[in-house]
Amino acid sequence: MTNDITIRYATDADYDALLPMLDQAFGFPSERTNGFEELLPKLYHPEMTQLLAVKNGEIVGAVGLFERKINVCGEILTTVGIGNVACRSDLRGEGIMSALMRKATADIIASGADLSDLGGRRHRYAHFGYECAGRVCSFTVRSDFKAHTGFVSSALACVPIEPYLADAEAMYCAKPVHFVRDDFDAVTRSWCADRYAFTKENGFAGY
Repeated sequence: MTNDITIRYATDADYDALLPMLDQAFGFPSERTNGFEELLPKLYHPEMTQLLAVKNGEIVGAVGLFERKINVCGEILTTVGIGNVACRSDLRGEGIMSALMRKATADIIASGADLSDLGGRRHRYAHFGYECAGRVCSFTVRSDFKAHTGFVSSALACVPIEPYLADAEAMYCAKPVHFVRDDFDAVTRSWCADRYAFTKENGFAGY
């Protein structure tokens, strides 16, 4: 990395310049979203913790550090999530991301956090000590599903989640392992999600 890059933490004054840099680096706006503020409303605000790479007064790279609490069977652990690891496209290949990640991981260890988590490509982050810790399964139910399978459930209904948000949050908090949330509504809207509840015999059954 060149000597004219400074690594430092962001201040509130950096926010207006940081968001456009991140959105540009990740190709936003897109068909999916206008940018990080819309994609993850829980995280992107002026008080968020961001480690910056600055060159000639301009933000050219960043790593977000998001402290959270995890309830593991009643024991509360602290994790620091890593997000929006980005470098301005014209400066890629100069070691900026590596310098940011080395600083970020060193500071996380020094903070005494129990763990750090991120979602990203294994070949990219294993170099910094991150390894696969689980699997995520996703599925899509096509609109013509019922016509081709004959599956019918007259007892189960899919409805807007809003009247059942408290029930959904209670179900989430009953899981043996879950993040401690104080903004469940915003979290369920993250990643441009469509939100639904399931009812059975007019009672809440899931979300």
